[in-house]
Amino acid sequence: MITLRWVKAPNGNWFSLENLNLECLGDVSGVYIIWHRGDHPEWVRVGQGGIRDKLAMHRQDKGILAYHRQGLFVSWAAVSPRERDGVERYLVELCQPLLGERPPTLIPSASTYPPPWCSGVLGLPPAERRDLILGIHFPCRKVMA
Repeated sequence: MITLRWVKAPNGNWFSLENLNLECLGDVSGVYIIWHRGDHPEWVRVGQGGIRDKLAMHRQDKGILAYHRQGLFVSWAAVSPRERDGVERYLVELCQPLLGERPPTLIPSASTYPPPWCSGVLGLPPAERRDLILGIHFPCRKVMA
């Protein structure tokens, strides 16, 4: 079973995408999620890979930066390379981010999709699933079919 440990700042707040000191991240790899907290908070991007490099790239992305006035936030979780595709795919399907490519199509299997850590949440309504998995409590206008 995979337990995702979403990273927060030492003060318990979520990191601002624009103000995060990327040099402090080192070589951590895994999955990440970017969201905004505007009047209608939404997931902006889900991805995987080297967190520092990916976030540096996204800081330059005009599509993502279009949401900076609403406040862009980010968190990440270390995930083994073997599990990343399945975890990313599940998060994309669950959160329906506004931007980004869809993750690779995987042949469903017990080891890749859905990830073992999601058992027990699949019967919940989509918004409650997001809150449970990520611990980010805000309504999301997009609802998974």
